[in-house]
Amino acid sequence: ASAPTGWTRRWGFSNSLVSRVGIMVAATKKAPTSPFNVDIESPTHIFIHGGGADRWTMDYLNDDEWVRNIETDGPRDWHYMFTRIVYHDGSPSPHFEEFVRHMGATKI
Repeated sequence: ASAPTGWTRRWGFSNSLVSRVGIMVAATKKAPTSPFNVDIESPTHIFIHGGGADRWTMDYLNDDEWVRNIETDGPRDWHYMFTRIVYHDGSPSPHFEEFVRHMGATKI
C-alpha cells in the first residue's frame, strides 16, 4: 500500500519546542506528496518501508491500539503505541480523556 505522507489534516503537531523543530526537519526532508509505503503482511502485522537499515513494523493490539516497533542494529530498539483518540465520525474513543490529561496545557 502507498499513500502521500504530508496530506493536510493527516498529522498533528503540538505547540512544544520539540514539535516545532520536528515540523521544520520534516519540511526539509521530504515533499508532502512523497509516498509512505507499507507491506500489509497480515491483518495484524505491517512492515513500513523507509527505515534504512532499521526494521520498522506495526502490530495490532486491539481496535484502538497498534504498537510501532523500530528494530535497530544499535544498542536500543524503540517501541511505542499508536492509540486512537477520536473515531472517524469525530466521537471520542475510550482513550480520549487520558490523552487530554496527558497533553495538559500543550495545544495541537
